[in-house]
Amino acid sequence: MLCHPLKQAFRRLPSWIGYGRMSEEPSNEVHGYVHELPAVEGVTKRRRPAFGRRNYWCRTFGASVELYNRRGDLLPKLRVVAADVEIGVDNKTLVLDGIVLVVHDVAMISDWRYWLVSAREHSLSKYYTLQREIGQGKSCKVFLASTISSNDLLAVRVLDLNGRKAKETAILLRREVHFLRFVRSPFVVRAYDFFVDKDSAQIVAELMDYGSIGSVMEKEVVQSLTERQVAWIMFQVLSGLRDLHGMGVIHRDVSLHSVMMQYNPGNPDTPIVKLADLGLACSSANTHAEDFVVGALVNIAPEVFRKQKCGKEVDLWASGLLCYHLLVGHHPLRKMDRADIAFELGTRGRILYREQEWTGVSRAARDFTEALLEFEPAKRTNTEAALVHSFLAEAAQRFNHMTRVPAIRPKGRNLQAGSLFGQGSRHC
Repeated sequence: MLCHPLKQAFRRLPSWIGYGRMSEEPSNEVHGYVHELPAVEGVTKRRRPAFGRRNYWCRTFGASVELYNRRGDLLPKLRVVAADVEIGVDNKTLVLDGIVLVVHDVAMISDWRYWLVSAREHSLSKYYTLQREIGQGKSCKVFLASTISSNDLLAVRVLDLNGRKAKETAILLRREVHFLRFVRSPFVVRAYDFFVDKDSAQIVAELMDYGSIGSVMEKEVVQSLTERQVAWIMFQVLSGLRDLHGMGVIHRDVSLHSVMMQYNPGNPDTPIVKLADLGLACSSANTHAEDFVVGALVNIAPEVFRKQKCGKEVDLWASGLLCYHLLVGHHPLRKMDRADIAFELGTRGRILYREQEWTGVSRAARDFTEALLEFEPAKRTNTEAALVHSFLAEAAQRFNHMTRVPAIRPKGRNLQAGSLFGQGSRHC
């Protein structure tokens, strides 16, 4: 979750528009990104005097067109839905809500004509029915939805593009949709469709009906989990990180609220666990420490505070903090301000293990946590080594014998109710 503004320049990512129905079969791309158009630079004419005569950078994003003062700007000067875009009668211009753009390459007009026809037919309501709100974030709402064709259940995340945090939302959205194009893993929440209109963006994804681990623990007033429950969760979290790192992606926001859970019909006591929220993800080629000052302050790795070279090891550190929290019942850096955290990690270089809190925790669980929370990133365990640790052995065996769950939920199955972590867990 974003707790403070991003400390890095946003690198512009490709813009895509999409159309077509959701499919349960794996595909090479999310359905919302099946068609791309080159950007158009143009000069406004005098139909909108307030804008003056000047160059603009124009590009498609979802079923809308965005107009920027400069190519590298984070937020558009104007966003226009496809219904308000026309091809000029001279076949050399685009008319966007009264602003006329000159198309430098006239051959592109046919591409724009094709895009307009496609985009005007592409809307959430054409394929999905929103049923009710099931969750809420800082800049989005999550709805239970169903496909019109088969009534299968999914989740739709609706992001406000004009709200108080529009700039942050735009940055996170563009980053997330970029990675959703190619990330394919059974341990990462799958996205199926993407829509953008004038005021909001909608991401259609598989339904994680229990919600995040954090929300479940808050709902059930659970302070910590049993070691068996923690091992089951950590095995799937680290499997997701292994797949992301293998694709050259660093998550950078592993926490209680970015790990989602899904009902497992084969064994309701062992939910499916998947990583979500790729809005803060980045390429593994990005190694500058200042680019890793993102997410919750308490989850930032020590190498970031020391301004060392950073990489996928930051995800292992965050996973260790998650494991610590689940085993003990609280974050190891709770109630610390920025100066205290910087001192503990950047100067002292250690995590305090209060012995009274670890009473009753097995040696294997503690060794596993300490391996993830190794101060020096070069010595920190990697995903492959963590997944074969003795602490996860039983969870790995159970998972390998588990019946796989279809990503799209069949019609008629209600959201799960009742306690998930109640038995054996420590309550507040």
